[in-house]
Formats: sequence, structure tokens, C-alpha cells
Amino acid sequence: ETKQRSYMPIQIGTKLDHSFNNPIGLLTDCHRRIKRFLMMMITVMRQTHGGPLQTSQQTALELALRYFREAAPKHALDEEATLFPRMRPLCVMDNSIKSLNHLEIEHEIADENHQTVEQLSKKWLLEGELCFEDTCELSAALGRLSVLYKKHIHVEEGIIFPLASKILSPAQVKEVGREMAMRRNIDPAMLTNLS
Repeated sequence: ETKQRSYMPIQIGTKLDHSFNNPIGLLTDCHRRIKRFLMMMITVMRQTHGGPLQTSQQTALELALRYFREAAPKHALDEEATLFPRMRPLCVMDNSIKSLNHLEIEHEIADENHQTVEQLSKKWLLEGELCFEDTCELSAALGRLSVLYKKHIHVEEGIIFPLASKILSPAQVKEVGREMAMRRNIDPAMLTNLS
């Protein structure tokens, strides 16, 4: 008999450890969510192998899909449209600029895999189970995302974010936080802990 794991409900708009006044910290908080939601999907796949879903598994899968559909793209834009452009003119080492460019390529690769996950998971939820081929494809896409995010987050948190904290002025950091807030339709004049 397979023991089913219960999932703690995660609200996409719940408070994180950091606020938009500390946007670098907030980006790190988002990484924790990415890892947690991805692990939820991987766990459901390992438990069911594409078979029928129990209520808790269906809820976990739907919640993770919603996060990667709605919140994760904003996180990518926080980096590509807000943080990285402010860093590039201040990066004096070619390796740093190459890292930023590579991270953006990895965002594209992640997006392609998320499209596969979204398509097959919606089919799973609609039909109740997946055929063997679809199960293998979904499992492979989740595996690729797991490997990619592990390396991607390691580079960002180990190199890029500390570099940003060092080279960006307080005014630039404030601008990053304001843009991130506006991307979520939050009045930047009333910065909160919401993501």
C-alpha cells in the first residue's frame, strides 16, 4: 500500500520573508517557492506514475501549475527586465556578463519545459490519467527542470545576487523593488511583503 503525502496549502500571495524594499531577498524567496512547487509536482508523479490522482495530489498539481503559469514568469521578468539591465553597465568582468546572458537562455529553456508540463498536466487533470508515453514525457520535463533550476539558482544566489548587492546603488535597488511591485499591480508607494 502506497503511503500518500499530505500537502500544506500554499497561497501564491502569502507573505514572504522579504519585502519589495529588499528586492534581492525577495528574489531569493521566490527561488524557494520555485523549488517547493517543482518538488510538489515531482512528488505527485513519483506517487502516481501518471495514474489516477487523489484529491490532495490533484490540489497540489493544480496549485503548482498555477504558480508556474502566473507568478514564475513575473520572477523571470524581475531578473531580465529589471535587475540584469541595471547590472550590465556596471559589470567590469566579462564572466559576469556571460553569466547574465546564460541565465536568460536558461529562462527560455525552462519556459519550453514548463509548456510541456502545463500541456501534459492539464491533459492528466482532464482525463484522469496519462498514457505511458505522456507519463515518460512529463517525468522527463520535470527532471530537466529540476536539474536546470538547481544549477540556475546556485549561480544566481552564489554569484549574481551578491554581485548585485555590491554594485547597485541604494537608489537602484529601490528602483528594482518598485518595478517588481508594479509588475504585480502593487502601488509602489505602499510596498508590502506580497509577491
